[in-house]
Amino acid sequence: MAGESRRQAPDLKGDLLGQGRSYSFIQAVRLLRLLEQDGRGADPESFLAGKIMARPLLSLGFPATDISSIEELGEGQASFYRITATFMGLYGASSPLPTFYTEDLLDEASEDSSISRDFLDILNTPFYRLFYRCWSKYRWWTKIYDEQDPEYVGRLLCLVGLGHDGLRSKLPFAFRLLRYAGLLTQFPRSALGLATLLADALNIPSLSVVPLIPRRVRIPQDQVCRLGAQATTLGEDCHLGSETMDCMSAFRITTGPLTEDRYHGLLSGEPDAVLLGSLVEFYLQQPLECDLELSLARDQVQPARLGEDTWSRLGEDTWMFCGQYPEAAAAARFPVEQGQSSARIHHRQQEGCCT
Repeated sequence: MAGESRRQAPDLKGDLLGQGRSYSFIQAVRLLRLLEQDGRGADPESFLAGKIMARPLLSLGFPATDISSIEELGEGQASFYRITATFMGLYGASSPLPTFYTEDLLDEASEDSSISRDFLDILNTPFYRLFYRCWSKYRWWTKIYDEQDPEYVGRLLCLVGLGHDGLRSKLPFAFRLLRYAGLLTQFPRSALGLATLLADALNIPSLSVVPLIPRRVRIPQDQVCRLGAQATTLGEDCHLGSETMDCMSAFRITTGPLTEDRYHGLLSGEPDAVLLGSLVEFYLQQPLECDLELSLARDQVQPARLGEDTWSRLGEDTWMFCGQYPEAAAAARFPVEQGQSSARIHHRQQEGCCT
């Protein structure tokens, strides 16, 4: 049945059975496994042993593809797939045995008999199973997505600092951080790394991080200038007043221009805003202050509406104007809420936005 885009969903199983030679052996086995109801997350060994029978092509020709054909045999729970491959095996063009073994099987096949071939296939099938297992052993994406190996997932979680169950239980989006293991294992942290993580997690390509934002900070009492007592050396540690300018302890996250929905989704208290704050807090190694600057596209700006749920938050989405907004874009700036409760994020996950 056609979807909203009016494109009919492809018949993957039918394509595998009809155009098997268009797929590599590894790709065909992975797709057949995922097509089965118990394919994803099931023991791969049980699937290979119960659903896949592989044998070499009975021919002395040299084909150009890994697979000659894929067939579905049997019915219901007893059904299985027979893959005729063009590599390895005890007979065929790539056989290590003398050619006359294959020639004898060809003569037998010409007489509509396959007893000898069926016997050799008992030995051939385990070869292909081992070939697939060897290929997938160090492919982390198959271990995580196809097999959902808990031991392998646990090792990767250790790389991002979430190897303990207690730590993972505090972050509903812990498993999502596996995608960013490469960023989270880099030290020291960088503005580009944080921007890359947030832009991907929130699906905002225009997001960027501006470091070294100047701000006024209070001077600790033990460093305040006191004549004849402390901090009195001009040009070194002497400062007049109780505050000073600092550029090392704050940065700003900028986004936009955004659509109306994305803009309101990042306002204070919204699930995306809580997720952003939690990701920032998890990524940072030092307690830095962070501001979020949201830019709303000019054609998306609406005038203030008293009593409404939107366009009525003073300082966030309230503008007073008539007609079209006069500036190129409307912007609002407020601090990022770090260390917030993960309840909103968990609710967002259940809606499918953090999967």
